[in-house]
Amino acid sequence: MRPVRLEFSGLQSYRESQTVDFEELGRLGLFGIFGPTGAGKSTILDAVTLALYGTVDRSQSGNQGIINQQEKKAEVRFTFRLGDTLYRSERQYVRTGDKGGANCRNARLLKVDEAGEALEVLADGSNDSKSALTELLDMTQKDFNRAVVLPQGKFDEFLKLEGRDRRAMLENIFGLELYGEALSARVREDVNRCRGLLENIAAEKRGLGECSKESLNSARREAATAASLLEDKLKELETLQTELLRQEHLRTVFTEATGNELRLRSLEQEMIEVAGAAEPAKKALEQAISDARETKIRCTEQSTTLSMHLQRLAEAEGLAEECRRVRNDIGLADNKLSDLHLRSAQAAAQLRSANEGRERLTGELRELALRYDTLRTDPALRAMLDKAAPLLTRLRTREHDLSSLNRELSEKHTALDRERLEILKAIAAWFKSEQPAADLSNLWEMLENLLQRGEAALAEARSDREQAEMKAGAAVLAASLVEGEPCPVCGSGDHPAPCDGDATQKTREARRRLEQIEKTLSELRLGAGTVQKRLAVYTTGRAALDELKERANAVRTEISGLGHDIAAVTGGLDPDEIEKRLKEQASTAAELEKIELQRRETERRAGETAVVVEKLQLETAGHTAAIGSVETELRLLHDRERALDGKVRAICGEDDPIKLRHGINCELEELQRASEIAVTREDDARKALEECRNRQSVLSGTMAELRRRLSAQQAELEQAGFDGGRYEIMKSHADDTAGAADILREQAAVAAAEFEAMQKSHLRWQELEAFKDRTEGRLVLGRRLESLLKGRRFIDYLAEHHLRDMVVEASSRLGSLTGQRYALELGPDCEFIVRDDYNGGQRRPVCSLSGGETFMTSLALALALSSQIQIKGRYPLGFFFLDEGFGTLDQEKLEAVVASLEKLHDSSRMVGIISHVPELHQRLPRYLEVTAPSSDGDGSTVRLYNN
Repeated sequence: MRPVRLEFSGLQSYRESQTVDFEELGRLGLFGIFGPTGAGKSTILDAVTLALYGTVDRSQSGNQGIINQQEKKAEVRFTFRLGDTLYRSERQYVRTGDKGGANCRNARLLKVDEAGEALEVLADGSNDSKSALTELLDMTQKDFNRAVVLPQGKFDEFLKLEGRDRRAMLENIFGLELYGEALSARVREDVNRCRGLLENIAAEKRGLGECSKESLNSARREAATAASLLEDKLKELETLQTELLRQEHLRTVFTEATGNELRLRSLEQEMIEVAGAAEPAKKALEQAISDARETKIRCTEQSTTLSMHLQRLAEAEGLAEECRRVRNDIGLADNKLSDLHLRSAQAAAQLRSANEGRERLTGELRELALRYDTLRTDPALRAMLDKAAPLLTRLRTREHDLSSLNRELSEKHTALDRERLEILKAIAAWFKSEQPAADLSNLWEMLENLLQRGEAALAEARSDREQAEMKAGAAVLAASLVEGEPCPVCGSGDHPAPCDGDATQKTREARRRLEQIEKTLSELRLGAGTVQKRLAVYTTGRAALDELKERANAVRTEISGLGHDIAAVTGGLDPDEIEKRLKEQASTAAELEKIELQRRETERRAGETAVVVEKLQLETAGHTAAIGSVETELRLLHDRERALDGKVRAICGEDDPIKLRHGINCELEELQRASEIAVTREDDARKALEECRNRQSVLSGTMAELRRRLSAQQAELEQAGFDGGRYEIMKSHADDTAGAADILREQAAVAAAEFEAMQKSHLRWQELEAFKDRTEGRLVLGRRLESLLKGRRFIDYLAEHHLRDMVVEASSRLGSLTGQRYALELGPDCEFIVRDDYNGGQRRPVCSLSGGETFMTSLALALALSSQIQIKGRYPLGFFFLDEGFGTLDQEKLEAVVASLEKLHDSSRMVGIISHVPELHQRLPRYLEVTAPSSDGDGSTVRLYNN
């Protein structure tokens, strides 16, 4: 991953849109970001994290207080390159509530071209964009932050941690949590599952019963025997059933022949009866035809007369219907006229009320105009207060900030005094023979001098011990000399100055003195380490206190400047007076705004009332015209009603034409029914005669067919020699054979089922045996793994493995930073040890390093960790930042660190340094200068410079 472009606005101390062109800034690999404390240098890194993952680590809840106090929204867009593809992540946040909260309104991940135009939307929405980026980079926000911003402070702490604290930090750094209790629980779960499986296998095998191979073969033979017996019995049954079917057929033929003979006799009798009924049916038909002819003539004559009368009644009904419609129209017109009179009266009343309302609203408008002119403020005073208001707001804000800083300064002073007393107590406890001054500035030099004197005393004591041991050896030799015998050392026979016999006592004293000095020096070293740690804490606190003092002085200067600005704008008015007048102006402005709203509302209501008056006037005129029109229409309808009623009376008299028409229709229906009855009787007589003739024909055909079939059946029975007693015997034998076959079939089915069940059980038994072997093997491995994972042994092993790899790389980088003087090693308990190759490879604990040496060691560790974390991602991160930490270096060490960093970058990686150390400006080819917010309300700005 290589950054291309960062754009952001409204973020923390920034207001206007800012752009960082990383391709230009990091073209030579190494660049810097400089500016005063609090200017917004680290906010540039926050913008990158916010664009990618939607949160800022330094912010409470991830986005609390990220928007500039004078802005309502913040925007950030980050363009980066993965391989040959460009991506852009963009987000927009809006302020929520009064506590600095922010909500993400828009968030998108885009694939873009070289011109920045969108090619494809990969994700839309805050959570979807974060998930897509995490998957794209294959790196969580936690890993990204650790790899991009090297945490020197944390590694300075890491250098000096021991025991459980160091193991916890290793677990956190290398992300080993998932190899702890979670992995052990999974292994225990798998072991318990294997045990349960083995118990289930044993239970299932017991449930299978006897299913050996011999039992399987025996069941197979029994099933084959039962099947053979069944097959023989079924063949015998098949033969019997074939003969029985032939006898059943003959018995059926005999039964049918007997029935046909009886039916033929019945049909002959029926033929005689049908022939006797045909003559009376013929005479009844002739009489029905004559009656139907006479009824038809009579009905036709009467129907013609009644039809003519119906035509006149239909005309009368039409006139009566039209008369009813006219009466209905008269009723509707009467209702309409009444409604018009009512609506006209209502409109007149509404018109009077609307006129009264219009006059009332006009009076209210005059009253509001008078109140507005009375409250209006002097324009010059209002302009002066508008200029003074933002200055006064900023003055109050900075006064509040100064109060907070003063409280914090007081707390820091108290804490530092307490720390100073603790250091002095430690000094008094460890160096009782020394009386160091209360000033701690030269304390470490005094401790180093004391240690050097201890080392010198130790060397002197060792020399004295060696001399005493030599003299003790000489005293032993002198005790064995004999006068006149040669000395075993020099060969002389004379012994003029033999060694003093007290040398052994002096040797013991020299050894006791050496042990005492070694013990004292060891205690001094331990005390020096303790005091050094406390001094480091005290030095850090002093630096923070100085920074707070600088910030407090800057705020006081700004407050003074704001006071002068306010006096210049207001002509010397006091801020409290200005604040009072601003409150009065705000109250007056609110009242004027309220009056203006009332005036607009009253004008709107007056306009609406005028429209209503005009509408009611038009409506009243329309009602008057409509009443005249309806009255004219009503007179015409009454005339039409009287004319139609006279015509109806002329046709029907006083009778109702509908009732008359109904009576005539009833008469016509009676005539129609009489005609239909005559026709029906004629048809019934014709059908009766036809049925007699058809029945004679059917009976003749049926009788001929029965005679033919009876002759054929009698011939078949004579030829086969049918005997009814033989059929019964064969049927009984076939039934017995079928029963035996059913028994054999059931026995064969049972034997086959038993064989199939045993076959399945045997196969399952084999499967269970194989599964048991696999499960037992997995259980053995699980128990071994469970034993290996007890406690934290596995995590400690992995952490030590990662740590040793990291220390190898860190040692190489430390050698480069220190001119190959120092190397980093791990001790027997994985503690950090520094090897000083300039002093013969002497090893010492990291707590004995100076501040600058500690920084370079921490930097080497941080760079090594960054390399390991960046390797985890799918795309290696092509950049990282060093945030502060250079203030503890002297000029020589600063030169070494910068020279080493210049060697780190290459064509695929940018290295950024964030600092306020002035010497670094001239050493870096390109850098960003961050300008702090100004007193007039402008936000921070960034600008690119080249050396």
